[in-house]
Amino acid sequence: MSGAILFDSFATAKLNERPYRDTFEQMPGGAAYVKRLERLQRRNLQSLDTKVEGDMMEFFRRAGMEAELLARLEDLFERVRKDPSQLEQLGHWTMQLQMTHDLIRAPALIEARHNAAIEASSKHLDRCLYDGDFPGAASTWAAQPELKCFVTPLGLKWLNRCESLEEALLTRMVGLFDAQICMLAKVDAELLANADPRFLRLNDMLGPGGVVHSGAIYLRWVMSCVKAQTLAELLELANKGTKAGMDPLDITTLKRWSCGQSFPSEAKVIQLSSALRQALAAKETCPTGHEEDHYTVFWLARRLDRQARMMKWLARPKELFILEGTRYGFLDLFEATSVDDWLRSRAKHWSGLLAQA
Repeated sequence: MSGAILFDSFATAKLNERPYRDTFEQMPGGAAYVKRLERLQRRNLQSLDTKVEGDMMEFFRRAGMEAELLARLEDLFERVRKDPSQLEQLGHWTMQLQMTHDLIRAPALIEARHNAAIEASSKHLDRCLYDGDFPGAASTWAAQPELKCFVTPLGLKWLNRCESLEEALLTRMVGLFDAQICMLAKVDAELLANADPRFLRLNDMLGPGGVVHSGAIYLRWVMSCVKAQTLAELLELANKGTKAGMDPLDITTLKRWSCGQSFPSEAKVIQLSSALRQALAAKETCPTGHEEDHYTVFWLARRLDRQARMMKWLARPKELFILEGTRYGFLDLFEATSVDDWLRSRAKHWSGLLAQA
């Protein structure tokens, strides 16, 4: 995690199918570079020595980083050399935003801005946590307007009694997952509110009740776009557009997606997008918005699916801690009885607030 309640950019890259480790380790010297990055990250952005800085610049030059990005990175290092405290003051997400704000797609840009704002608001909370001052962390969190919306009374009560960062992680998870749902609602509101109304929206992906299977709902939406009545029809359309060298889709894969067993990778969705493009002429059934709108729908469905899976895995133990003689589980911290209902409730909450803004 980065700061009190955020995924760091390494974890976020994995969620968005852009894992840094995999990308770097395929490059000459990449494995060693990744280890250096991870060591730097464990320092909590409090120092950047000249050797690490030089290694980073040299690695990115050899890896073929664009001149504009290299210049931005060099400018960042220069500012840190003049004022080392900037490394901690700026924060992980703010630095990334400054580096890549005009190079990343719209959903990831909104996510970076959201995270940078939370990061800037949580400096004091971060310090309390890493200093082991958990009562101070609880009172700081409760008093911070930008942060208190991401925690429950039980979460704060538990944090106040914590004696280690490991114990505090439970309350931080409440903030992490609620801040993520808030971010998804922002992406939905900013990118799809004015799009063709036939585009799938965040609350649609959660379904009216029962188990959340955003991947299955996404697939059914794709089928409606291309007028496919069955998975076999969708398969035929998708494989017509399969490029040479790509493995064709198979019916077993589509069945796994349709029942929510797995979520389609971005590479597989590219294959399906050929069918979407063929259907764009059918204006009476298929949204005719920009290609980026289709990507946003996929991006939201994928992130929602991964959050649901993570939360359900964490919610498996029925009891995680005892507070004042009462046993509590993971979902108690969220004031929820199920992950699915909590996701629906919080998505509607954040979407409603954003609609009023």
